[in-house]
Amino acid sequence: MRILKWIGLGLAAILLVVVAALVLIRFIIDPNDFKDQISVLVKDTTGYRLSLQGDLSWSFYPILGFESNQAALAASADLEPFLTVANMALGIRVLPLFSGELQVDQLQIEGVDARFSVDQAGQSNWQVIDGDSAAAAVNPQAPAPSPSPSQATSEEAAGPLPQVSIPLVRVLDAQVHYRDASGDNATDISINVSKLELTNVQAQEPVTVLLEAGLAQSGGATVSLSLQGELLPDLEKQHFLLAPLQINATLDNVLPAPISLDIAAELDIDLPQDQARFTLQQLQTSGVSVQGELVAQGITSQPSYQGRLSSRPIKLPVLFQALA
Repeated sequence: MRILKWIGLGLAAILLVVVAALVLIRFIIDPNDFKDQISVLVKDTTGYRLSLQGDLSWSFYPILGFESNQAALAASADLEPFLTVANMALGIRVLPLFSGELQVDQLQIEGVDARFSVDQAGQSNWQVIDGDSAAAAVNPQAPAPSPSPSQATSEEAAGPLPQVSIPLVRVLDAQVHYRDASGDNATDISINVSKLELTNVQAQEPVTVLLEAGLAQSGGATVSLSLQGELLPDLEKQHFLLAPLQINATLDNVLPAPISLDIAAELDIDLPQDQARFTLQQLQTSGVSVQGELVAQGITSQPSYQGRLSSRPIKLPVLFQALA
């Protein structure tokens, strides 16, 4: 009994220390002091401009960290945000905060509304545009503009930032809309993402991707899918490789009955070359097995496509039964 008593007292003491630490963090450290660091972190690593419109507050469940109820992402200061977030919780490591250092442990985003568009001239609303860089390109001899006092103060307050590494990024309840008005016929696609998880998010290292989503084209097919794969990003070269890629999907509103698809593939996106390559290693459905490749050129301007497909002998009885 005495041993159980000491164990109980020990656990109670540990609990009191945890509660005291949380209270200390709550009243000593103001999360709004780190808004500049968070915005600069996003700008330096992605080129996008993050606007945290509401005050940051502490979040203790399900993530220990900062929480913001309104956030927006834009490609430049002159463009409307292409992505808004209803709630964003940033999990952080506690001890580095006391020395003014921000180390991200987890990022959870809920209520995403993303609207990607390409206008008739082929200009996308998510392409990063740096106003100073654009001005320098037009007039390379013009002196670089000096930062305003507020900008200088903000940058000094933010200080140097370490390389970004986030163990887990989770996106819940996201609505994605894509409209391309550059061609003869406008394309409208809507995607409902129920869950997206990215594990081990850091540059030059494989990122594990898990996606559950539904896709619908205006007046056309609908697709529900689950996706698993590894993404290898190279931010400096703007090159992204998603491989291996495993997709399980159900295609509807194409044939009288829904079609189940099992896909093994890889996706290679090279933004400087404005090219994407989708290699279909295997697609299986209802007695059909297909391999092939699709190459898209001008993916951010005027897309054009070419590809090839090959098939193994088709099991017609199985196919006819599935389509009946």
